[in-house]
Amino acid sequence: MHPTSTEPDADLPPPQFRPLPRPDESATELPPEFATAADTAAPPPAPTLPPAVNAPSINATALTGRQHGVRRLGRSLLYAAIISAVGSAWFYWHEQSPQESYDAAIQLVNKGNLAGAFPLLQEAAAGGIAAAYMPLGQCYAQGVGTTANAPVARTWFTKAEQAGIAAATVALADMDFAEQEYPAAITRYRQAELHLNAQQCYQCAEAYHRSAPNAADPADFMQQAMYYYSKAAEQGHAAAAMALGTCCYKGVGCPQSVGAAIKWFTVVAEQGDAEAQFRLAWCLLESAPEQATTAVQWLARAAEQGNAAAAYDLAVCYLNGNGTAASPELAARYLQQAAAKEHPAAMRRLAFCYRDATGMPRDIPQALHYFAKAAAAGDAEAQFNYAWSLHHGYGVQKNLQAALPLYLKAAAQQYAPAQEALHALYLYPFLPEIVRNLLQKSQNYPKM
Repeated sequence: MHPTSTEPDADLPPPQFRPLPRPDESATELPPEFATAADTAAPPPAPTLPPAVNAPSINATALTGRQHGVRRLGRSLLYAAIISAVGSAWFYWHEQSPQESYDAAIQLVNKGNLAGAFPLLQEAAAGGIAAAYMPLGQCYAQGVGTTANAPVARTWFTKAEQAGIAAATVALADMDFAEQEYPAAITRYRQAELHLNAQQCYQCAEAYHRSAPNAADPADFMQQAMYYYSKAAEQGHAAAAMALGTCCYKGVGCPQSVGAAIKWFTVVAEQGDAEAQFRLAWCLLESAPEQATTAVQWLARAAEQGNAAAAYDLAVCYLNGNGTAASPELAARYLQQAAAKEHPAAMRRLAFCYRDATGMPRDIPQALHYFAKAAAAGDAEAQFNYAWSLHHGYGVQKNLQAALPLYLKAAAQQYAPAQEALHALYLYPFLPEIVRNLLQKSQNYPKM
């Protein structure tokens, strides 16, 4: 307590200022001049509450803390709402220019966020930014950031092409090729030739190749196809190299050259392609007998990858000792591998192995089984052998009625033994005219 002084204070406040009441004064009592009738009136009586039943005691200090916490939380939520509202208002009030939208989209594209770039590309394209047309078309073509829509993609690619963007011309050519619009694809590929990758060169070649039969000058179209196949193959395109090898082997679009075919098949075979390995081996066996050993090695590599034709040819090499030591057992093994994939000739040769006990024990039912399968696959020799077995009851009950259709099918393929069997049965005069005419096409058919 400060001592009470009776001397006047030199620093008294002005008369209109009234200091706060002393601690011993009532905290609720106001000076008379501030009091009103309501202030001086007696307060209404407090309502009488029912007594609490087992009411827990409440800590006044804790209650006050909770109240302050609630107030602070409310203020924080209010501030957050204000900031969010201000940010949203700024976003809607501040419009990006089309160029800014495009720049932002490209940044997202570079980060791999194509879906996020899509709406910005839309804004940029709508604002006339030509550079946005191409990527926007790609989004629609690939279904990135939106549902795939080829017609809309074509619309944006066309706008980009009209703006002089070469990549758009290539994209439209790709769409033309996919839709088998080959003349349109050729026109666009040639317009953008300097911008074509290996796949697009290959597709241009394929467009020429597929259009050649209906072209006014098929030979010219095939020459153009060879030109674009070569451009693609020189860039390492395997399918183009395969096409070149096939054309060179057959002499289509260029002079026939097995040597050139070997060159292109080798390119692809060395990449591990089983079909190219098989074709390379075939060319070597046909044109270079001194390279039969190399051919067998390529056949083995292709057969290991499951190529049925290679497994069959390898079996024949083992049967004949061509390029390798003869081995009926290995031949039978590779015939079984090819027959498992229903290679017609392999099934027929395997039937002979079972019938003649070549590389495996004799098993006539198995032989007939594979003759029947090969015959059903259209192999003329198998049709004759199965028909002969049915005709003579070899390993099966005689059934000439079942044998005749097989004889006819084999004879229609100009298989001489089947034609001779029909002649021996004196059936020729009784056959329908259409069948007789078909059989007469064979020079080997015996004259009546």
